Amino acid sequence: MGPGRPRALSKDAEVLRAAAARLAEDGYVGMSVGDVARLAQVSKPTIYLRFSTKQRLALAVIADLGQRLLQAMSGEARNAATLLAESANAARGLQVIEVLRGASCGGPDAEILTSAISQQVLEPWSALLKRKLAAHGIPEDTSNMMVTTILGEIVRSALERRPTSPDVIDWLISKEQ
Repeated sequence: MGPGRPRALSKDAEVLRAAAARLAEDGYVGMSVGDVARLAQVSKPTIYLRFSTKQRLALAVIADLGQRLLQAMSGEARNAATLLAESANAARGLQVIEVLRGASCGGPDAEILTSAISQQVLEPWSALLKRKLAAHGIPEDTSNMMVTTILGEIVRSALERRPTSPDVIDWLISKEQ
């Protein structure tokens, strides 16, 4: 580490939370580093020292969101229905839809951000759900259908700028009870 104060990891977390909030609210194009700095109560240079560009800040938010979503689902569910409900609740609680919508709403970096969303959030989440459903005795073809339906609803709701329909999740849960 170079000269100066040691890096405060709590500031990193505050910046990522603030950037996620701005990304969800304003979208990538509308998000400004200045607004993120004000919300996180840090200076713009503090953000640029940690994340050299707005794109890198958004990519860090996406990576953090993916990690937090997997952590939120690290427990063991009693059954497949509980697992699906916990997965949906974790996604809602972390504002997955809103952040993904904000990150994928166009702009010059849309392709890079969309690829990061797929690789760092949707694919790991899908793989975890499938493993957990298999552990509950759900056949692979059924778990593939369930996960595809859930992720499809999440992506559709993000693209259509609407909340995720709880009916889709509730219907899948009812099929497993």
